[in-house]
Amino acid sequence: MTGRPTNDDMASVLRDALEDAASNVTISPDALGDIRRRIAARRTRWLSFPALRGRGATMISLSTAVAASVAAFAIGVGSCSPAPHTTPKPAAGPTVPAITSGPTGSTTGATPSPTSSGGGGQTLTASVPIYYIGANDKLYREFHSIPVGNGLPAARVKAAIAQMLDGRTALDKDYSSQWPASASVRSVSVTGGVATVDLHGATVNGFDPAGNRAALQQLIWTATAFSGGTGVKLLFDGQPRATLWASRLPVAGVLHRAPAVDVLAPIWVIDPQQGAVSGRSVTVHLAGIVFEGSIQMRVRSAIGAVLQTKTVQLSVGAPAQGTATVNLTLAPGVYTIEAYFFSMATSCDCPMGIDQHKFTVR
Repeated sequence: MTGRPTNDDMASVLRDALEDAASNVTISPDALGDIRRRIAARRTRWLSFPALRGRGATMISLSTAVAASVAAFAIGVGSCSPAPHTTPKPAAGPTVPAITSGPTGSTTGATPSPTSSGGGGQTLTASVPIYYIGANDKLYREFHSIPVGNGLPAARVKAAIAQMLDGRTALDKDYSSQWPASASVRSVSVTGGVATVDLHGATVNGFDPAGNRAALQQLIWTATAFSGGTGVKLLFDGQPRATLWASRLPVAGVLHRAPAVDVLAPIWVIDPQQGAVSGRSVTVHLAGIVFEGSIQMRVRSAIGAVLQTKTVQLSVGAPAQGTATVNLTLAPGVYTIEAYFFSMATSCDCPMGIDQHKFTVR
């Protein structure tokens, strides 16, 4: 497969490299028992505080809250500018080598797992980008480390779509999928940058024009997140269709990504991902499609106290998706990164487009 590597692919290689390094760490024989003891201790008492978005309460342990409330930290801001694209593409953080398929079928960025495939070879595991639907029917992206068959583009696309169809797989529970629960992937093939995806059980869905359009773009963005990916052809139990669902979405021929400004969420917290565990040095990767590329970021402690608020300048402003990095040094504890923007079109000085990820520093 040839063509310009996407930022999705480049970020995937970095994640795979980190996973490979992590695999060489020596684990204490009592590591599992120690982890279980920590979990049991944290379940003894809980506090809650209202989440900024009003989506419920974020639960935290009392012991973690006390430790985090006295945490000291220092923050520095930097930025990284992505290579220019003729069409806005989603940001992926730092620049890394492209993912390519070697002449003998080997795949950079995928690592063998102990599980053998049915054909006698090994099943590879790789970090793949998957898109989910969040607030206002906008798309958010996560990276999931999952089995990808032989690691070639078709196998990666099939694995990613299978994961995407079940919104319960999202790490951030604010994200979901709006495909019918009965949907599954029969097969995927890739020719000339176009992924042909054959689905089963996907022809019936609730009438929701905006949600249905978001679901279709969710699949298209996920299926084209490989190097050289240009479009998607959809089949349903082996047959093409002109339209889909009661919304009568056009699905004939080759389908392409809609402009990023139309379908992607205005703010992304790319890293750390929801539920991540990191060392004390934390690099926060942010992306956004906002006026003049100016966004806000804040760090909350485990009990919800705002520890720091900063204005962050993205590499570019709307309609392109800009990126930035913020370097943190944090004491051990539980934190939440929140990113948002203020709209110039309203008189309300209200945070908008909030994306937030909770993570742990060891």
